[in-house]
Amino acid sequence: MWLICGSNTGHEQARININSSMFFNYGLGINFDYLDIMVLSPVKESILELKQGINSYNYIILTSPSCIDFVKDYIHCAENLQFIVMGRSSCQILQNITRLPVLYPVLKSGSLGVIEEVIPHVDLLNKKVLIIKGDMSSNLLASTFVSNKSCIVDELVVYQSKMVNINKNKFGTIIDGTRYSGVIVTSSLIVSWLFKLAGNYKLVESLKNKFFITWHHKISDKLRLYGVKNVQTIGYSE
Repeated sequence: MWLICGSNTGHEQARININSSMFFNYGLGINFDYLDIMVLSPVKESILELKQGINSYNYIILTSPSCIDFVKDYIHCAENLQFIVMGRSSCQILQNITRLPVLYPVLKSGSLGVIEEVIPHVDLLNKKVLIIKGDMSSNLLASTFVSNKSCIVDELVVYQSKMVNINKNKFGTIIDGTRYSGVIVTSSLIVSWLFKLAGNYKLVESLKNKFFITWHHKISDKLRLYGVKNVQTIGYSE
């Protein structure tokens, strides 16, 4: 049995990543429990703003699968624009919602992949770009577009994030218990929160000794910064 530590909107995304990854080839099995570590809530005013103005943009960048989840009811309103997403997984989700072009990086994923692989190949001259994000998202993309100076860039925060506090007994059962073979972590923010809780409860060493699985190298790198040695990256979450 595996424990997936994710957000309240990420259950379906977790299944997509597991089913499309090398998970089975590692002999890890498919049984898992899901623990909401991060609760995402919509910013309704921003989502309504998107609905009303979606067709005033040439490119819309969706910075996470959660962004897609929160605005999916209005994506079909788009008529003549291109979407940009952070990786293959998000592309697959979006292509089930719209027939408009979806661009994504192949060699890398995330903001850096978009900056290196997508932006150089699109016409930004006098174009309008909308970056859809969460409240804790990086500003790397926006700063890159601003420095470009050839296009107009707007940002829209469509969801807010709140970390869930887990009491000491429950956290200890998860970390020190034998129920779970390991922990699947879906974001770098969750890694930081897990180790903050572990520090509060004096369980850092126990957490460092768990077997972790991620589907993005950035999350794995974050775990290693905290001293975790047993980390397996099996795919991409973006």
